Amino acid sequence: RDAFIALGDESRQLIFMQLLQNYGGMRVGELTDTVGLSRPTVSHHLKILKDAGLVSMYSVGTKNFYHASSNLAKWRQIAHLAKQAERFVEEYVEHRSQGLIPPCRTE
Repeated sequence: RDAFIALGDESRQLIFMQLLQNYGGMRVGELTDTVGLSRPTVSHHLKILKDAGLVSMYSVGTKNFYHASSNLAKWRQIAHLAKQAERFVEEYVEHRSQGLIPPCRTE
């Protein structure tokens, strides 16, 4: 649940997407330049992503590099939940097409 809450923010999504594209990791200053947010804001969002288990950090001397977490168990949990949601939506669409449930008002 923490991962979905963390990724519910557009700024954190931008930061996370940048990290996914940079395997060696990125420093806060690099992220600041690419996502157009202030250094304190990027640091705040990185902490939330890190606390959610989506981002990890390593240090080289005094430099900190952030990267997408390599915790496969976390990614498997997220994939499992996404698969369950996909099955639910497929079942809903099937039932709706059979007239078993009415369509949503927003559709």
